[in-house]
Amino acid sequence: MSHSGQIIVRPVDVCGDISPVLGLSSGDVWILYNFNLVNMWSKMKSVRWSTGGVPNRNPQVNTDWWKGVAGDCGIISQSADTTNLLARMVGGLNGWTYEKDPLAARVLDFDGYNHAAVNPFNYLYIAIDPTSVEPGGTVTVEYQLSNDIGGTRQLGIFDLKAKTPVFGGQCDIGDLYPAVVIYDSSNNYVGWYSASVKIGALQSDPAMHSFSFTAPSTQGTYQYVPVLTKNKKESASQAIGDIVTIPGASVGSLTVAQNVLPYMQVDAFVYNSGTGQNPNYGNKIYFYCEFFGGSNGGQFNNISLTFETSSGTGYKTLSNVQNGGASGNLTVAANSSVRKPNSSDIYSTNWTSGLSLETFIRELGGRARIYPGTGSTIPSYTITIREAAAMPGGNVIPF
Repeated sequence: MSHSGQIIVRPVDVCGDISPVLGLSSGDVWILYNFNLVNMWSKMKSVRWSTGGVPNRNPQVNTDWWKGVAGDCGIISQSADTTNLLARMVGGLNGWTYEKDPLAARVLDFDGYNHAAVNPFNYLYIAIDPTSVEPGGTVTVEYQLSNDIGGTRQLGIFDLKAKTPVFGGQCDIGDLYPAVVIYDSSNNYVGWYSASVKIGALQSDPAMHSFSFTAPSTQGTYQYVPVLTKNKKESASQAIGDIVTIPGASVGSLTVAQNVLPYMQVDAFVYNSGTGQNPNYGNKIYFYCEFFGGSNGGQFNNISLTFETSSGTGYKTLSNVQNGGASGNLTVAANSSVRKPNSSDIYSTNWTSGLSLETFIRELGGRARIYPGTGSTIPSYTITIREAAAMPGGNVIPF
């Protein structure tokens, strides 16, 4: 019997290790396995080992047995087209599934199993910024892969394969392009737009990147879906082909309207100060705020920023973020924006809560939430705090 927390290592015992880690009382590994309790993002778990004469790939024979006979780590991606994409965006995993071995559940498959493994796509950021534009205005899509994770007990994005009919079987996730698909409020398809570089290139270039497109000419509220595509859009007539959903992604909103009201956004993140995972993150949260004047210009005052969990529990609040913590107003001209601080600097604040920063970010879904001041016309705004990579020397990447 040998498990520590949610990680199992040899010697593996069904009752002493697998059962308590999966959270179900049973001495039968097959029952535990088929109760859908296995974390699909763990590198070590039961996968299909052999089929149709392909040699067995097991821990006694192959060190890469965890990839499975199909090389997909036992995880099946979800393909879609523009007619059914929105229907695929359900349940958090957005159609991605864990393909269990239909013949057996072997005890040694759980040697190295990590029940706390996280969805590696949590570290892929694809979002529209700003989310309110004039008809025919420029819409910017920002994208970044801040940390692929991976390692001994955790699957990374580039360990996985995509399976779709158009690909003729499989393709590496790294060969796909970050993209967004646009729909109107009635779920009618409007168009698609993509980056010009593959997601694989982001592994060695973790800074924030962007591409732009022209907003619809008709006012209204639109939906956008972050996806991965085999094709990149090189012309207005370029076909999107098959689409791969992103597990963990959600449908976003884009407002196209005249007389856009003033609003603001915040980007908050922590970063690794070394080449590996650093649970303490230097004990700091980094962020910047951007204020948009809208169609007629606007004034910002008494804006507070609270770091809170996904359940809304607040742990630290900063006041007057529009003026670096001091009282005073910030005036932004029409159709202009002001970033606070400027692009060469980023705010940071020490994390003084008794709760560890790692727990706050990873386990409790740490967020940064804007609260407008009294009499302000701007809406509240919430963003999930992300992890970012570090530049040589330990400096945070200025997004």
